Amino acid sequence: MNEHSSATPQGASLPPASPPSGAEFGVSEQVFTVLVATVAALFGARARIAATSSTTLHAPALETALIQQWAMEGRRQIYFSHKVR
Repeated sequence: MNEHSSATPQGASLPPASPPSGAEFGVSEQVFTVLVATVAALFGARARIAATSSTTLHAPALETALIQQWAMEGRRQIYFSHKVR
């Protein structure tokens, strides 16, 4: 048996795989383009996106998150304004 045997005969090539689209992952094409660019920049061109999931922040959750950010920034400014003795 040949160690280098493959499913395709020698000289034959497989058709190129079609690139994935945002519809396959349930996101818009614009969002998918940004995801692909981000993954490529962080992990390299050979990285692949296996799945996506979406979360939705409702108005009360978003408001709470923004208030927490403001509070943290205010504390940070106060702490860094004091001189250490």
